[in-house]
Amino acid sequence: MSIATITTTILRGMVKAVLWLVGTVVVLVVVFVVVLVAINALDERLAPDAQALMAPVPQSAVSDANGYVEFLGFDAPEGQTTREFGMEKLQAYRAQETPGAPKFTDAKVTIVPGGTTKLLDQDAAWCRPEIADCLARSAADAMLPALLKKYAKGLERYRAIRDKPEYSQLYIPARSGSGSPSFGALTYGHLVSLLDVAQKLNAGQFDDAVAELEKEMAFHFRAAVGARNMVDQLVAGAMLARDALFISEVFRTRRDAMAPYRARIAAMLDSPSPRAFSITEALRNETRLQISFASDPDWTMEDRERELLMEKKTSTWWVLLRKFAYRPNATANLIAEDYRFKEGVTKAPATAFDAAEADEKARVNLKAVPGWDWIVNPAGKIHAPSDISHYVARMHDTAALLKLVSLQLALYEKAPSADAVATVLAGKTGKAFANPYTGKPMDFDAKSNTLFFVPRGNGGWIRELKTRFNGKIAVAL
Repeated sequence: MSIATITTTILRGMVKAVLWLVGTVVVLVVVFVVVLVAINALDERLAPDAQALMAPVPQSAVSDANGYVEFLGFDAPEGQTTREFGMEKLQAYRAQETPGAPKFTDAKVTIVPGGTTKLLDQDAAWCRPEIADCLARSAADAMLPALLKKYAKGLERYRAIRDKPEYSQLYIPARSGSGSPSFGALTYGHLVSLLDVAQKLNAGQFDDAVAELEKEMAFHFRAAVGARNMVDQLVAGAMLARDALFISEVFRTRRDAMAPYRARIAAMLDSPSPRAFSITEALRNETRLQISFASDPDWTMEDRERELLMEKKTSTWWVLLRKFAYRPNATANLIAEDYRFKEGVTKAPATAFDAAEADEKARVNLKAVPGWDWIVNPAGKIHAPSDISHYVARMHDTAALLKLVSLQLALYEKAPSADAVATVLAGKTGKAFANPYTGKPMDFDAKSNTLFFVPRGNGGWIRELKTRFNGKIAVAL
């Protein structure tokens, strides 16, 4: 046998082996895909917990005293009141909850009603006390009167919302694809309002300034208590935090002038209800919305993913996985099971938060690790587990900040020297305004003369303060 014949025989054998190997791999892949699709073609029954979470959301009755309608109608055009425009929007938001109804997409709220300004002037010295002191900056801003004049109509409408005796959320999204209101009327309106209060304080108009602060705090507590969604709750909490930081700065820089108002302002910082810092109801409503997404057949390929696929930024295999390896009911049951654990985290007191957060993160991380059981509903298992402890932490941090500023005011009343602060903190005053996470007195840094605690949350105002104070939330004495 010649060398050429031997070589040809070997090559043929190698080709056959490669073809056999490739064929085997292809068959195995096809069998795996067929099994994957077949297994996930059959769904399971909805568990009672999932069915309970899917119950329709009761929409509250509309009251003339509730400023939420004016909030929706903040952008009312000429010829319509904010109340009339708000009622139209409320009906449109609620109408989209009907199965088959189109999504209601609202325009972005402008802080200059009827104008074109989508955001506040970026170069203005807006009052953001989490970033920098407000009073000195506003006093040095020669353009402040013109700025307030520009936003006068928006401020008037914001305060009309604020000064209503009630504020509770009248629209709760509960269906996949529902649109939600913009919060620009509140967040931007609050910034303009604080700037106006700063101007009053700089002008020595203390009575007027304190009266406005009372209205701000009361309104933001009403908004927190009346919130029924996560975003609404967090927005209210952020406004409360800004109020508290502003008050802290006012007393630090105007201590003698503000002394007659100390008791009055200390009362502002007391929450009228523990509900102001709880996201338990918000979590239930968010879970209901999440299950609605899970039960929607279009959820397996959302609009954004279609768009990304067209741009070739999303891989086809992932879209196919979500299309053919997904069980809606099974996913809803996983979300309901996940909810039971998350609800416990929302109800845990701040002193138990660290342990609850560790358990929650460990549970979510464990569920996020793929195993052989992921052949059943892999797309659902990817989406179902989620960690909400950071949202709970934000609310605990807000409550802790208000307590920190209350302690600051209490120390001003006792007027201890810097050397004596530690002694006062070790006594009844320190216990009365203790760190909610530890149950121990708030920390004091004598070198910087600041009271502080270590927050558990992040994002927004918390992130800004952690940047300013090296990972802490602090107020200077």
